[in-house]
Amino acid sequence: MINSRPTSLPAVGTVGLGSLALLATLWLVWGAAYPIMAVAMRWFEPLTLRCVVMTVSGIVLLGYAVAAGQRIRLPRAHWGDFAIASFCNMTVLQIGMTYGVYFVGAGRSSVLIYTMTLWAALFARWLLGEPITRRRAVALGMGVAAVGALLVQHLPNVRDAPLGIALNLIAALGFGFGTVWTKRAAWPLGLAAMAGWQLLVGVAPLIAVWLVVMPSVVLGAVPTTGWAALAYMILGANVIAYFAWFPLVHRLPSAVLGIGALATPCVGVLSSALIAGETVQPNDLIALALVVSALALVLFEPRRAG
Repeated sequence: MINSRPTSLPAVGTVGLGSLALLATLWLVWGAAYPIMAVAMRWFEPLTLRCVVMTVSGIVLLGYAVAAGQRIRLPRAHWGDFAIASFCNMTVLQIGMTYGVYFVGAGRSSVLIYTMTLWAALFARWLLGEPITRRRAVALGMGVAAVGALLVQHLPNVRDAPLGIALNLIAALGFGFGTVWTKRAAWPLGLAAMAGWQLLVGVAPLIAVWLVVMPSVVLGAVPTTGWAALAYMILGANVIAYFAWFPLVHRLPSAVLGIGALATPCVGVLSSALIAGETVQPNDLIALALVVSALALVLFEPRRAG
């Protein structure tokens, strides 16, 4: 059933310890996922990597849902909305993010992807009636400035900076829209089933493309490091992360979801330097500071009474 009423905005103080624990989990697993994804792509072609990760993660989550006795059948009336949410949250996000990391690197991608909450604020105004306050307007401007800082940066050692930045922004827009679209509905599914079906529905068009392109991967050449990175992408960045993400989508208003974005790009940039050996340039830090500051404005905005 679609809920068209504006979502109430609880004060920051109402965010409980359980939600904070889930947010901390997201900070770590999604932040570290960017450089680990870059490591995995040394041996796995990007489209193949994404198809494998999404398919196996979806099966694992659905298997857990069945074992836990969760409802896994979605009524036909919800299929259209679920397909839209799955396409935005999974297809657009995951393929845009993967190729974004491939073209511009893990650290920059983590900053660009987490402009998601700024775009979610715009979509929430349209779909949920959440207001665009002065602070949120300033935050959106800072997010655009962060993108500009990365665009004007001299990036001689990346594959294709304009394309990578564009793909990351498309992924962020898809994730923002999909998050708000998911909040609109009361889904009659368990959380594991919800995440599992979204992954499997979202990967279907990617598998169709993969079957046409048929990129080659030499599995025998993949070392232990590559397989470990693949395992992390499945179990950490998808199974564990979506267990944390979907409860938060329904517990917290769109602006408060920016808490997750406050720390995730920081973890992404720092872990990219440590794990993937990326060089952090001055404009990377400027863009990171702009995004974190923008999200802080949104998060610590005073709430109106009533």
